[in-house]
Amino acid sequence: MNESLSEEGRLQNLFSSRSTFSIVLESSIALLIFLVAVPGNALVLLVVYKTPRLRNAAGILITSLAISDLSLMLLLFPLTFSVMVTGRWLGGFYLCQISGYAVPFLCSGSLQTMALMALDRHFRIAHPIKHRVVFSVKRTKLMVVLVWLAASTVQLPYVANGGVYTFHPGKVICFVDFSLLAKLGIVYLVLPSLVIQHFYMKVFLALRANKKRVKTLDRQSRDTFRMTAQEVRLTRTLLVTVIAYAICWTPVMIIDFVEMACGGWVLPRGVYIMYSTCGLASACINPLVYGFMNRVFRAEYMRLLGIRTLNISNSSVASIEQQ
Repeated sequence: MNESLSEEGRLQNLFSSRSTFSIVLESSIALLIFLVAVPGNALVLLVVYKTPRLRNAAGILITSLAISDLSLMLLLFPLTFSVMVTGRWLGGFYLCQISGYAVPFLCSGSLQTMALMALDRHFRIAHPIKHRVVFSVKRTKLMVVLVWLAASTVQLPYVANGGVYTFHPGKVICFVDFSLLAKLGIVYLVLPSLVIQHFYMKVFLALRANKKRVKTLDRQSRDTFRMTAQEVRLTRTLLVTVIAYAICWTPVMIIDFVEMACGGWVLPRGVYIMYSTCGLASACINPLVYGFMNRVFRAEYMRLLGIRTLNISNSSVASIEQQ
């Protein structure tokens, strides 16, 4: 216990004694992420709302991720930014408990939503007829609700056992004790990650098999498989989203497990800066990936922002309608 307190004191001293340059740099990075993430995810939600063709299974899952990222930034940024500027926690005990519970809830919900995305892509590519039944709009909404209900229980065992969240001066957030982190991590982090890897691998194999099959068909028969070719665009977009999330959250999970194995907050402060930056940056992924990789989203962004652009062809609109 004394060793844990000494590590907390070491990190707090390093944090409080930062140079002006470090304070400005860390605060500016957080502010830049906020200015990209909040308007970007708001645009994603507005595009889905304004475009009836996006109100399908994929659109529902995209909306779920955007709401999660937007909620994370609106909840976490004011607290994180104030801490980065002042060098100390200003939120008090109860706000620490609320944010300590909410952050794992939102992160777990995002990861489980991406697992649903992987399953959706698998059915859409490999079993398109079953997809219409399994991932109907009504059932997809129900699955999303169940995912968030499951995510809301991520910290219940900890709280029920009298656990208290403590401000971590390295990670700049209120954090859970390590006693239950390993068990919770397996259920809420490792299992969804394995689901994502498994089903995206099956999607990849199904796409490759379909590509070989189409090459052996005559021109008339190829038209039958054109829908699958159109689905590749959305599948690639969502796959890049998952990869980007993995790039952001893998260092976060590794740092958490290393801390847990060491039994304390023993890592250098620079590692914790990377931890906070990666966690915040994950909220920027959705709007940036959709804007770069999806023509319909990109055109809608430009239209909503008042930027003149070329009209999307009817074939492009039809493709997203099937996605």
